[in-house]
Amino acid sequence: CFESKPRAREPLRYTKLPSAGIMVKIVAKPQVMKAKQVQKVSAPKQARTGPRTKKLQNHSQRGRGLKFALETYEAVSRFMPQTKLKYGPNPKTKGSKSFDRYAKYMKAKTVAEALKLGTKPADLLWEYERGNYQVVGGPQSSTPNCCQGKASEKTGAEKVLSSFRGPSGFSLKMDPEKRLMCAKLAADFGYDLDTLHQQADETGNNESADIQMQRTLANALAEKTLKEVAKVKRKVSDADVVEVLKVWGFAQNETRLNVLPQGQTWVHSDTLGPLRMRSGGFRITDLTLAYASFTTLLCKWFTDHQPADIACKCVFTGINVNANYAGRIHRDGNNEGPSAIKAVGKFSGGKLRYFPTDKQRNPRTDITTLKLKDSVMLDLSNKFVLFDGNCAHGVEKFKGERFSLVFFTAKGYMKIKEHDRARLAKIGFCLPTEKLIKTMKQEVNNVYG
Repeated sequence: CFESKPRAREPLRYTKLPSAGIMVKIVAKPQVMKAKQVQKVSAPKQARTGPRTKKLQNHSQRGRGLKFALETYEAVSRFMPQTKLKYGPNPKTKGSKSFDRYAKYMKAKTVAEALKLGTKPADLLWEYERGNYQVVGGPQSSTPNCCQGKASEKTGAEKVLSSFRGPSGFSLKMDPEKRLMCAKLAADFGYDLDTLHQQADETGNNESADIQMQRTLANALAEKTLKEVAKVKRKVSDADVVEVLKVWGFAQNETRLNVLPQGQTWVHSDTLGPLRMRSGGFRITDLTLAYASFTTLLCKWFTDHQPADIACKCVFTGINVNANYAGRIHRDGNNEGPSAIKAVGKFSGGKLRYFPTDKQRNPRTDITTLKLKDSVMLDLSNKFVLFDGNCAHGVEKFKGERFSLVFFTAKGYMKIKEHDRARLAKIGFCLPTEKLIKTMKQEVNNVYG
């Protein structure tokens, strides 16, 4: 496309945009530039490997270098059908299809008219960065359109604008601060997003692009931290763990029905380690192995900080990693019982209400009939706390950002295959034996009576 001299653009009057210069196409160190200076990144030329028709097979790759600044996505995502535009002279190459298209929609006075006359979301981005049009008035949304209901339930221009989710891996549904933080980390670690997503598609990875990018960056950050820890011979700190968890991509877990707070249908909770299959055996979760440095960092953090007042060696086969929800009072029915838990982050409240005498079996006492006077409040913010997960427990309300990590042993752990035990031990899991589990159970009894 012919790039005309950018026209002056009136400052946007809605939310403050992230600082300029963070590009979405990130390979090695990114080029820092203002939005008006963004240039098209051409894909490297490749030698022809077959007849000319072979080129058509790679048609979907055309434009992969066409990337935009994050603030451009932020701006265009807030356009509404009635947002007023003023197009400048046709900057396209005369005689080209893009020239003919621009000639039609340059007459538009609103976003809705421009879309009706043939412009596309990609055109709005491209031409916004080059100053080919000005935003001269009309309403603009305070949040990205894709965050306001389902696109399938809308029509016309609203549907088109709601379908626009921004760059793969940094979609507009992400928290703006986290998106900017991840973009900077991707630049620091030199990730090529196109390659990353293509590899995920080829391996059948079912994570969303956003979740995958966040987890990949968290894993890279964990690896960097582990190297630094080993170099200076120090322990993994709470701050190290919080830094990584802030980046980690939590999926919406709809399966933990026993912990769901009232009114919620999902929580941010991931499990590392082996999970029991319907056949009775165990399979190590994909997260555990795909993001091994992340897992190792958490394991080392736990083993580095076992409290002196816990007399036994703490062992575990799994880690529940939870973010920002207060699990309602429940019992963990699928583990051996003895678990260690700690909460990190900047928060107040969030203590664990624990019922140490909730041991009746066959039948179990209805949780709703338990009396608060029979519970104890455990502060999880200072150190790891040992408790029996098979007894009722739940998290009190809290304010702020709170991550909790539970190190537990799954029932039937003896069925974990030897080669899987070896893989887990290499990552950092401190695996149980019958004797060690018995000792942990006795320690829990000693602590709570």
